[in-house]
Amino acid sequence: MIPQRSSSFSPRGASSLPLVTEQSQLSSGWRGRGGINGKSTELFNSCGRYQQAILTSLTLNPSTSAWLSSPPLSAEPGYRLRDEDYVLSVRHRLGMLPYDDLRAELCVSCARRNLHTPSLLVDPDHMHSCTLQEGVSVKRRHDAIKLALAELARSCGYHVEVEPRFPPRVEHRRCAETGAWQRTAIQQQQHGDLLLVRNGTRQLIDVTVVRPTSLTWLQHGATSAGAASGSHMQPLVAASAAEAKKLRTYSAECAHHGWTMVPFALESYGAKGKQAERLLQRMSAHSLDKSPEAFLAHAERVLSVALQVGNAGVAGQGSAELHLQAYRRSTRTDEHAPSAASSDKGGRKQRRTGAAAAIMLRRGELDVGALLHSEYRSARVGVAA
Repeated sequence: MIPQRSSSFSPRGASSLPLVTEQSQLSSGWRGRGGINGKSTELFNSCGRYQQAILTSLTLNPSTSAWLSSPPLSAEPGYRLRDEDYVLSVRHRLGMLPYDDLRAELCVSCARRNLHTPSLLVDPDHMHSCTLQEGVSVKRRHDAIKLALAELARSCGYHVEVEPRFPPRVEHRRCAETGAWQRTAIQQQQHGDLLLVRNGTRQLIDVTVVRPTSLTWLQHGATSAGAASGSHMQPLVAASAAEAKKLRTYSAECAHHGWTMVPFALESYGAKGKQAERLLQRMSAHSLDKSPEAFLAHAERVLSVALQVGNAGVAGQGSAELHLQAYRRSTRTDEHAPSAASSDKGGRKQRRTGAAAAIMLRRGELDVGALLHSEYRSARVGVAA
């Protein structure tokens, strides 16, 4: 299971059962009894909401472990993970930080935008929603899954257009100057990830990866019962919300062009949304070189590995960015703070000079008139300074 901490969103204490043993007991209890019962209920309820969200996403969605059983075949590059990626994927699955030296870190960039941004110790998955990673490692993960899905579609006889734009919409508008009606072509800026065309069907696919451990889901629906209730205990809660958002965004425009909108939502732990599952089922019936069962098993592995490689990239890039942030903050602080040696040396010199000047002034040996403006006069009229 996951190392626990005191926060209700995070693991608790070091007295928990061994990591793999506890997670194995929970998982076997769920699968063997069709739900949470007996000892599994006790263990599950002893976890914080963060671990409960992970266990709900992993255990109630069998496709989440496909990458663990994928043989690293040379003939199937899509089945292979590098050693470093494998380690980071396992740590992510267990709810651990990518690297132990991040325990005391806080993402300053996100904290500037949201004062409630938790520390990485409380939110180990922060990199997956970090503002610094949106256009970098998160996009690379998204693109890898998109291209993997495109290859799967081609193997089923689909014609695939990557990042298709909607055709221009033609509208009739009255000219303000002449009053005549004119045909105007309006180009939509939105676009999906894939357009799958087979015979008379056209499906617009938009890929998205969401995480069920975001604070939105950990806090949403929580009651006085604490960790034992809330949205985080609903299977596919994050994927379902992402699907609904995509449908709201694209369905109307797709209907105008005769397309079908299909959101392809994955949770960061591997669970696929219902729309994604249905798409793969439809594709499997048209596989050119595999039976439907073999195609689905192959698709599970390819997509699962692509997701975990992408997750590892997010974790690695995000960790590097946090270390760079800390380094740059330290160098900016050092530039404005004089060293202890130079500060002490300057202070001693100033004190010696001041003491010598005071002695000379008392003896009448120091003429301060030369230090003042030549036209300066004292308050005693007629007396030069």
